[in-house]
Amino acid sequence: LVATAAALSVMRSAAGRGRLSGTTFRVLALGLLGASAAIFADALYAAGKLALALARGPVVVSPEQVSVVLALAAAWAAGTASYKTLQQHGLPSFKLGIDSQGSPLLSCLALGYLVTSLHSLWWGSVLTLHSPLKLVGALRWFVIAGIAHVCQTAAVAGTKRLASQTYRLLNLGLALDSAARLAVVACVVRSPPAYWCLPALALASSAGGWLAGTLAG
Repeated sequence: LVATAAALSVMRSAAGRGRLSGTTFRVLALGLLGASAAIFADALYAAGKLALALARGPVVVSPEQVSVVLALAAAWAAGTASYKTLQQHGLPSFKLGIDSQGSPLLSCLALGYLVTSLHSLWWGSVLTLHSPLKLVGALRWFVIAGIAHVCQTAAVAGTKRLASQTYRLLNLGLALDSAARLAVVACVVRSPPAYWCLPALALASSAGGWLAGTLAG
């Protein structure tokens, strides 16, 4: 949720400056649209079950039922705004290169971002399609993967790009998300070492990108 909030903040800032046509913001818009569609579909299904329950008789309103309504509203708002951005500026292009000319360290960061993006696509789809954690899965599938991808292209472009407020905020959100994932793994008794590797790589990449941008700024 922290990384998603960072993405939304970046999009709001770009909209205020009239810069939504940039590739970074179109990638984020596509990610937000995908996540919003998945969350809206799941919330709509839950709302349908709630409507059937109400049709049978009075029910006690629970926080879960209220969250369904809020999820519908939030997903609709974010999805509509993202769709309008893509409708106006077109779909983004994706660059998978990791070679940052003259900087092996930035190339290593770009590789870490690429692995994080691919892992988020895979694990997010698993959570969304095969677990009760639809919200978490959709955000990881689309938003986290999108953030990691745009940070990868920024690392390839160099420290000047990473120094912008946009990428520092995205890196900070990604770092906090990765730290939270590591904390969850730490709470699992006897978790295999493999469970630590990818969250640790994501944390190292995003923290490194944030630090590189901060020092360059």
